Amino acid sequence: MWAAGRWFWPEWQVYQANRQLIESFRSNFGAAAAERIHEMLRQLTHRHDRHEMRTAIVEFSLGVGTYVCDAKTGECLLANDVAADLFGIPKDGMKGLGWLQCIENKTKALENWQFAYRNSIPYHDTYTITNARTGEKMTTLDNKEVSLSEEMLVIADRS
Repeated sequence: MWAAGRWFWPEWQVYQANRQLIESFRSNFGAAAAERIHEMLRQLTHRHDRHEMRTAIVEFSLGVGTYVCDAKTGECLLANDVAADLFGIPKDGMKGLGWLQCIENKTKALENWQFAYRNSIPYHDTYTITNARTGEKMTTLDNKEVSLSEEMLVIADRS
């Protein structure tokens, strides 16, 4: 029951916020506009949920860890569970420059990152990670590509 409540309560809060938003649109722009916006939000949410589910299936079945970093600073914006598990730290611990804490040569990794950013080239690096939880060492191939939003996607696997 507690687990169901932990899932249900945040979903209910989102539902309530959406209903309030729709009512606001209805009172300001009319029923037709409010219903159209509501339908668009529902479709976007459905697409996002499907994409998130597919991404999770791929990440977990292939064991691929991904994290997204700010291209300029190298600060991690978000990470998936697989990446956090590879590093042996919580997903929130990956944020900022936390992803560097488990890399043996942190300075070199960050310098290589900054060089790639300054020169607008893809970042490819191989470094050794020591899992913070288990102490296991592994060599990781790290590939980052600059996107139009100036974020880089990092793919890390157990290679």
